[in-house]
Amino acid sequence: MKRLYPLLMIMVFLASCATPASRKESVVVISTFTAPSPSVNFEPFGILTIDDSDIEFVVSGDGDNIDSIGFWEAPEPAQSLMFVTSKNNSFIEVYQYPFNNQRTTISCGEVSNGVWVDQENNILYITERKSSNVCAYDLPALDKNNSLSFTTAATSNKAEPNLTMLNLQNGQSRIYVSYDNTVFYHDAGSGESLGQFTPSEELETMYGDDYYQVLYIPDEHQPSGIYIYDADGTPAGSPFGLPPIFQRDAEGISVYKCLSTAGDDNGEGLIIVSDQKGNITDFEVFNRKTKAHLGKINISGVDLTDGIAITQQSSPAYPLGLLAVIDDDTSTVGVGWDTILARTGLSCGS
Repeated sequence: MKRLYPLLMIMVFLASCATPASRKESVVVISTFTAPSPSVNFEPFGILTIDDSDIEFVVSGDGDNIDSIGFWEAPEPAQSLMFVTSKNNSFIEVYQYPFNNQRTTISCGEVSNGVWVDQENNILYITERKSSNVCAYDLPALDKNNSLSFTTAATSNKAEPNLTMLNLQNGQSRIYVSYDNTVFYHDAGSGESLGQFTPSEELETMYGDDYYQVLYIPDEHQPSGIYIYDADGTPAGSPFGLPPIFQRDAEGISVYKCLSTAGDDNGEGLIIVSDQKGNITDFEVFNRKTKAHLGKINISGVDLTDGIAITQQSSPAYPLGLLAVIDDDTSTVGVGWDTILARTGLSCGS
């Protein structure tokens, strides 16, 4: 017994020095809270002017009276494509990265207007101007896909049809086609007609926001703002960009998405809308989540802008992707997002 007593005393002493389980947990939490990630910064920035020296490219191809832009992001950035539609002839301009030389042309009837890329399924959709036809092409082969091409029920006001897509949470993907005052929507997988609705204002361009499950539709007729609709065309919130933000027609619209570390859309980001002014286009910038107006971007020499498009694909030439815009129906102008974010101070926090 005497020989065991010192051993028992040592065990009691060690037990009294041990850290309780709750204290161990608190130490672990403190040790992992050493490097918080940067926060999102979407503070108002006023006006940003992009000078000629900050423009990445200005291209003009075979299209006449060009209108809308779309990007297809290939697995390898060097194979990515940019598409530009044409309202006065049959040439849809096709550019391959870094998008400063036209590679080829395709067509959708005699003239075209809207363009949308289904990135998930590698399909390009184009609307034929003054028609109810929608053409589908396989990417990157640029082969016409007759099984996915379709015709809407539109019978009038078909001068400038445009389109967007919305991927619903139930797994269905819809294509929306606009005709001045009516929107028709179809199943993307079959081309089947699903319905139509009439927005409160005239329209041309639209953008389907998958995260919020809504459509953003600018008022193309007068500068009253951007309207929000759900997948079936029911108003889904208050309009934003109210007067006096826009001075002319609200035309092209696109979204810069903030992504999580896993690459998923987290709902934060920016909405960019072109104000089609004759002297110089104002690209109005809104907080995607709150819809607050943050400021405007002017690009040297760019006016009367119709369509705009965004790619966030990182590449050697464009580390954070590109904002591409139409200049006066004649050329496509590209500006790097690295320039825009650095100059405005806007940040997704990553």
